[in-house]
Amino acid sequence: MSEDVKTRILDAAKRLFAEKGFEATSVRQICEEAGANVALVSYHFGGKEKLLFALLDSAFPGPEMYAEIDVIADPVERISRYVEGFLRWSEQECDVQKILMQEIMLKSDRHHLLGQYPLAFWQRLRDTLAEGQAQGQFRFRSLKTAMLQMMGALLYPKMVPQFVLDLFEPEDLTLEEQIRAKQQYILLGLGANTTESERGSG
Repeated sequence: MSEDVKTRILDAAKRLFAEKGFEATSVRQICEEAGANVALVSYHFGGKEKLLFALLDSAFPGPEMYAEIDVIADPVERISRYVEGFLRWSEQECDVQKILMQEIMLKSDRHHLLGQYPLAFWQRLRDTLAEGQAQGQFRFRSLKTAMLQMMGALLYPKMVPQFVLDLFEPEDLTLEEQIRAKQQYILLGLGANTTESERGSG
């Protein structure tokens, strides 16, 4: 029963933090949403801030997510697979990504600690880009610029305001189609040597 209550509290916190922001969400609101006693947030998590960190702990992948990708020898294929993994995670944990981006952009008191959660992923991207550049697999001049542009391609679509989206006709792309399109766009921007069905088009 206690695990069920903890899960309900985590799920409610995820929805409300994403919708209202961390500061604007009260423990009482979370517990009302979860159908739980207010005292249970302190009992199970130790307070609202620790609840936030518990939420991120449960949502962010551990090293096992990257294990199969890390051993891929070809940097181009590795980047393609990292992009796929990120987009699948982002689709599953869109509220968590929104919470994290809100906290970092607002430079909350917690933003330095929260920024550590995706750091392992960004480090993998940086190292793979550097490796591919050294091997001549990627043709870009600045590692920093390439990395920042890639981060923008992965993160910015979740931040686009509605008035910009309203400029376009609605699209009904499946997740698989979105992944292939993003892989092709990023690899083209990196000047990648793409030979295997243009990496992601198959």
